[in-house]
Amino acid sequence: MTTTGMHGQGALFGAEPAPAPSDSTGPADAATNDVELVASVIRLATEPGYVLVGPAERVMRRVAGDNHAVEPVPRYEQDTVRQLLDSRHLRPGGGHHVTTGSHDGPAAAILVPRTTRDMANRWAALHRLPASPVGPTDAPARQRSGPVHVDIVAVGKGLVTCGAGDFSGTVIRNRGREFGGGTYYVETEHGDVIGTASSYRRAAHKLARHHDFTPTDVIVETEKEYW
Repeated sequence: MTTTGMHGQGALFGAEPAPAPSDSTGPADAATNDVELVASVIRLATEPGYVLVGPAERVMRRVAGDNHAVEPVPRYEQDTVRQLLDSRHLRPGGGHHVTTGSHDGPAAAILVPRTTRDMANRWAALHRLPASPVGPTDAPARQRSGPVHVDIVAVGKGLVTCGAGDFSGTVIRNRGREFGGGTYYVETEHGDVIGTASSYRRAAHKLARHHDFTPTDVIVETEKEYW
């Protein structure tokens, strides 16, 4: 199972390529739950950007500083882009002319909707490192209530974030019964399963209670009703 931990601000929103999945033992085309990888791909989709090349719509990344050149990406990065396209967190756009070592012709741009940028910004804010260490005397009091977000990043997979409570986690559908409970299982950002629930909303409440936090609202961000 891939982890949902978000370690290292540089890996998330720095200039590095998308990091490899933290657990590569599963099938190459399996949907990822790795928040670092998803957040990095969203960042790279914004700048320098991705395109779909050729009849097979191969995912390639634009070369920074060149309006036409594109380059191949690793399989895990390509699979993550396709996962985000399938979930409509990324959208196909207009045509462009691109060049690579093996292709010179049209390609379709990949667009990042505002809701997806907002989602990535929530993840970044949740794990942003302070500019300087906070001493015990000036540490702000931890909030005990506030809104909790569930972003559906693939069919049956939701990422839970809570900036006020400084926690995150994952909800996966149709796995809860393996643990003797409801339809959804709930795990922390460290990959520890804490229980099951009957819906994304109830799963978010369970994760919040695990962190001694009271949700004032659970906001489920989704594009498709059957999720």
